[in-house]
Amino acid sequence: MLDKSFEDYEILIRQELLDVFGDAGFDPAKDIEGIAVNRFGHAEVICYPGFAFGSGNSDAPVPGVPTYDAGQRFGRIAFAHTDLNGFADNQGTTRISRRAVNDLLD
Repeated sequence: MLDKSFEDYEILIRQELLDVFGDAGFDPAKDIEGIAVNRFGHAEVICYPGFAFGSGNSDAPVPGVPTYDAGQRFGRIAFAHTDLNGFADNQGTTRISRRAVNDLLD
């Protein structure tokens, strides 16, 4: 990964997206707003607001978690992201994804 430049990755990513979505009208110049390449991943805790000191939001479905509203269904759209869990891990991702799907099925 370190041997390639950002430009190398950008070219590869644009071409792969064109190969996959080109028949559907995808245009990399028009449809890609930005590309991020992270060379160094790491484990991290993504704490929700109020994690350390409390939020005072006793009405939240998960008390003290004000970000829960960001995961509420919006019409036919359900949101699922590990930021809604507070921790970027596989179990949390699965739980949040399952919740989003169930929101749509209800």
